[in-house]
Amino acid sequence: MKQGMKRISLAAAAALGLGVAAPAYATVGVKAGAWDVEFTGNVNAFANFTVCDHTSFGVESNGGLACNEPSGQPNTMSIQSGLLPSAMVITLKTHQLGLDIGATIGFYPGVGTNTPGAKANGDGQTARNAVGFSSIDTRQNFLTFGNEKTWGTVKLGRDLGLFAGRAILSDMTLLGVGSSAFAQAYVTFGHIGTGYLYADWIPQITYTSPSVYGAQLSIGAFQGMDIGTTFGRHETPGGQAELSYTWKGSVGGTVWASGAIQNSKNNADQSITTAAGDLGAKVSIADLDLLVYGYVAQGFGTTFWGANALSATNGKRESWGYWGQVTYKLGKLKPGVSFGQSRLELASDENPSAATSSGLIDRNSLLTVGLYYALTDAVNLVAEYNHTWSTNHLNQTENDNTGSLGSILFF
Repeated sequence: MKQGMKRISLAAAAALGLGVAAPAYATVGVKAGAWDVEFTGNVNAFANFTVCDHTSFGVESNGGLACNEPSGQPNTMSIQSGLLPSAMVITLKTHQLGLDIGATIGFYPGVGTNTPGAKANGDGQTARNAVGFSSIDTRQNFLTFGNEKTWGTVKLGRDLGLFAGRAILSDMTLLGVGSSAFAQAYVTFGHIGTGYLYADWIPQITYTSPSVYGAQLSIGAFQGMDIGTTFGRHETPGGQAELSYTWKGSVGGTVWASGAIQNSKNNADQSITTAAGDLGAKVSIADLDLLVYGYVAQGFGTTFWGANALSATNGKRESWGYWGQVTYKLGKLKPGVSFGQSRLELASDENPSAATSSGLIDRNSLLTVGLYYALTDAVNLVAEYNHTWSTNHLNQTENDNTGSLGSILFF
């Protein structure tokens, strides 16, 4: 079943798009009666060295990504997962009564060890010691049925959202680190919050049409996402859609547009509507890949859905951003450069002096220079330099610089 195969491993899909080492699908598989059972995934780890500049507004920035870690230390070192956690993805597929049927469950563990509780020095960081454990996120848990070539495919379960989903899959730092390595969290951020918003892994019922002369539509109903800390009631599903067009040739590529809309209520029965849309294009000319992308949103917030989305009186803040990327394949080596920025505007009901006094973030930016080398068909070596800087509405800025070395293996 081709549709199931395409969704087995998002990491492998991204690797194929980036032109670095990635395995053929179904490299590990067994036959169980009428079912094909396949195992795919990745393992990755990176050593990150970060120098932070806390001289401007330190960790007080509300929504800033540069150096925003609890201890306020100027320098940090970590060995952890990159933007991708490691993964073990199990896919079952069969063909019955003219239908391609499949089910996918993906387990995504982080490399870093995390033990709940503050350190002895009281800095608020998560403790890391010899009895720490690694988190596991079941990001993918869905079934599919349909016919990809004739009438399309229906998916029910938890998977990546349609809005901004193609953006994260096109990010070269998906095979590396990007921003926020200093936080030593479950994963790093790549260009999330510095060029595009996080698509998230959302319960959904979606339909994807067949590809018609390169054009394809996906549309679905999604579980609503909480907005701020109070708008957590969802009486109706959210909606998301993506329309894409792909062409081949000496100059090939894909253009796409996606959007999301939902309504949320608080306990006082007040409601707000959140909406967002994006537009992107990726063009390949021989070994050169070019990407441009932009988004706008209202009541969405910045970085993550619902984060800093509302004013103190529930006014909706507008957010927007852009991101560009250039990569070039030189044999087994693929160098790349990317830059992106995400902006958060004040709400129409917001007093500028009151809003800025809290250090509310105005913009987060990231410049990445990366080298991705296909050591074998399965193993990629990665070196990245990431410069992140954050500016609040008081026009105060701080920044960090991270050098990363590591590897990612696909199977």
